Amino acid sequence: MPLKEATDSVRFQSGDVLFGKLRPYLAKAWHADRDGTATGELLVMRPGPEVDGRYLTYLALSRAWLEWAGVSAYGAKMPRSSWDAMRDFRLPAFSLDRQRTIAGFLDRETADIDAMIAKQEELVGLLGERRSAVIAHAVTKGLNPNAPLKDSGVEWLGDVPAHWGVKRLSWLFGLISSGTTPANEDQLEDDGDHYWVTTSELRERPIRHTRRMVSSETVEALSPLKLYPPGTLLIAMYGATIGRLGMLEVEACTNQACCAFAEAKGVLPEFAMYALLAAREHLLVLASGGGQPNINQDKLRSLRIPVPPVDEQEALVRHLKEVLDDMDAVVERTQESVGLMRERRAALISDAVTGRLDLDTYGRVEREGVA
Repeated sequence: MPLKEATDSVRFQSGDVLFGKLRPYLAKAWHADRDGTATGELLVMRPGPEVDGRYLTYLALSRAWLEWAGVSAYGAKMPRSSWDAMRDFRLPAFSLDRQRTIAGFLDRETADIDAMIAKQEELVGLLGERRSAVIAHAVTKGLNPNAPLKDSGVEWLGDVPAHWGVKRLSWLFGLISSGTTPANEDQLEDDGDHYWVTTSELRERPIRHTRRMVSSETVEALSPLKLYPPGTLLIAMYGATIGRLGMLEVEACTNQACCAFAEAKGVLPEFAMYALLAAREHLLVLASGGGQPNINQDKLRSLRIPVPPVDEQEALVRHLKEVLDDMDAVVERTQESVGLMRERRAALISDAVTGRLDLDTYGRVEREGVA
């Protein structure tokens, strides 16, 4: 391989190629345009006179390179590639001029794809903002634009319809509690008696199954490990997941990072979920802690949410489900489109840097609609 490893693995120069050696399948590479210092988790490569840096950067994103990095990586949970392994990777025997031609072609083509991806991701972001606004308006103002309003007395709520109530969560749920993580890893099973929910499974969707389970014996042995019925509302209390929500459709227990709201009184759990979604920014303000902020059960118990009459709650839930289902379908289609474009980008890079793609006919074939 006509390359050499930079003398200092954490310093780089303009023209070097940096490759993320931690979990190499993530395909992270950069052609440095300045001198600097990098984390030791980056492999710093300095192209020799026979190698074009831009071409090498694309090569480091190709299927062949990533497969080589993957099979030669060490470590199970956090695999890493190394210079000792990657130095044996054989570069295609292209002249320097050909490498530059390939790199120039990929610069143009990937720029076009990246622009399309950026537009689609912008659309997803706008739909996310619109989704939040629709939820917030519905659960704080209702469906009747002519309804007289009153001051809710709650800063994050503002004015609400005059005939609505505003109540603490502790008044609306007979059981507010949490769960625990078994100290013994062997007590968590892939196929046990009861589902065990973690915050990673709170995705604003019904929860029908979980990745890990626990046995009946474990539930009986650990008093904090409670079984909650279907219809229980779950909210994340710790870290970056604060405010994430889910609704049980099966009986399940949880870890200590989830707060469970069960035995609803005068509120539909589905409506309470939408109200808590609207309150997420407020919950983040209430969170305390530095590197790992959290919101405790006491703060959640005292949180006040709007409470319309039950028939209005039912209408609002139906309305939001219909509107949000339509929006979520658009988001899903858009994300699928982005995924396909990313796949196309990766395939284009792999085919170009290895010579499988005929650059001379590619543009013509694309224009004529043959490919």
